[in-house]
Amino acid sequence: MPDTTNIKITGAGLVGGTIVSVLLETLLEKKVLTLNEVRAVLERAMRLTTKHAGTPAGHEAMQIISIMMADRFSEHGHDK
Repeated sequence: MPDTTNIKITGAGLVGGTIVSVLLETLLEKKVLTLNEVRAVLERAMRLTTKHAGTPAGHEAMQIISIMMADRFSEHGHDK
């Protein structure tokens, strides 16, 4: 029998991350936020996540934020 609690937790994380990503992209595209402001949001999220860095979920969250900053919201511009 599948562990429905873990499935729900993973699903909640996935949908939350997807919504935030799309929201940041939309705010950037509409020029509501600058790239520097979007990066500041991600940096703040990274700082808040560091208190959980010793856990597998916290480590994974930090990795995902780092990838977003290096890829979708890199200092070199937003191509999307």
